[in-house]
Amino acid sequence: MTNNRREFLATTTIAIGAAVAGGVSLPVLAEPAPPDGPIDVGAIGEFKADGVIDSFAKSHKLFVITQAGKIYAPSSVCTHKFCVLKIADSELRCPCHGTRYGLDGRVTKGPAKAPLVRYGISEKQGRVIVDTVKEFDLGEWDEAGSFIQIAD
Repeated sequence: MTNNRREFLATTTIAIGAAVAGGVSLPVLAEPAPPDGPIDVGAIGEFKADGVIDSFAKSHKLFVITQAGKIYAPSSVCTHKFCVLKIADSELRCPCHGTRYGLDGRVTKGPAKAPLVRYGISEKQGRVIVDTVKEFDLGEWDEAGSFIQIAD
């Protein structure tokens, strides 16, 4: 019986060690995925100054960013291991593995390689509406529906 127990413990220890060494991990998502469809993120007048609104980062997995006369809504989830990003020093940072993104959503420091997607965004009756069903990849960021142009 002692040999069986030792063999079991040795085998279990080796298996756990191999899993840890192999980088087996689960994505770190604090909340469930955002609801599909339109989300009212505020009045258009709230987005005049450049900056990042992160009040939807955890609940709806998106940021609302005003920059260079445009409003857009990138995902707030890292493309590497799916952790919710945080704002720090005018950039978006992954607290799990250190990836950094510029405010435009491009990776500035890995390990992530893919930029953030942007969600569809529009203005309706003076309100900014983000549609998480519509996604725009890097090559589509200049397409209508991926941003709102604001007057200076």
